[in-house]
Amino acid sequence: MLYRLGFWSLTTLTGFMLAVCAPLAALAATHGSMAPKTIPEVRSHAYYILDESAASVLAARNERTAVPIASITKLMTALVVLEAGQPMGQVVTINADDVHGTAGSGSRLAPGYKLSRQDLLHLALMSSENRAAYALCRSYPRGLRACVEAMNKKAVALGMSTAHFVEPTGLSSRNVASPEDLAKLVLAAADNGTISDTLRLPVTQ
Repeated sequence: MLYRLGFWSLTTLTGFMLAVCAPLAALAATHGSMAPKTIPEVRSHAYYILDESAASVLAARNERTAVPIASITKLMTALVVLEAGQPMGQVVTINADDVHGTAGSGSRLAPGYKLSRQDLLHLALMSSENRAAYALCRSYPRGLRACVEAMNKKAVALGMSTAHFVEPTGLSSRNVASPEDLAKLVLAAADNGTISDTLRLPVTQ
């Protein structure tokens, strides 16, 4: 789950923390902010705190150890969906596959619900809506498997040597990456104008 906290882009999981200092477009806050003079107390098993503006690591622990990344997975889903170049205004209908693919996860998106690809992206990123993320990947060119393959290829392209994805939502603990590699994903997402614009929009769903 992504949080905006001051001029930090902060991603937290059980026993894990990633923080990337300003500026990260909508993933972080104000440009020109200075990095904190002291490092906050961190109890996480693994963490990675990067001052992106100075390209320096402020603190790290087990930063090359792959761990389950939960909903951070959706950043990679968003990147590959956008790179596929499908019309963002095209309507996607939630179907039974989206329900089965997110079993055990709550959702307000019932089968038959119709949303544009842009709206699905917004819900996936801003509400961590699993069914929206699944529908985005399921409607990817050549389907879900091709989408997941694209996610793993994108990880390789970004130099994320510890990353591996098996599905697009983060519900599987087999979606893994190290804190150091997740910093690469966050920075790539911050450089994507559509993702940055999406993260500035209010959640209305």
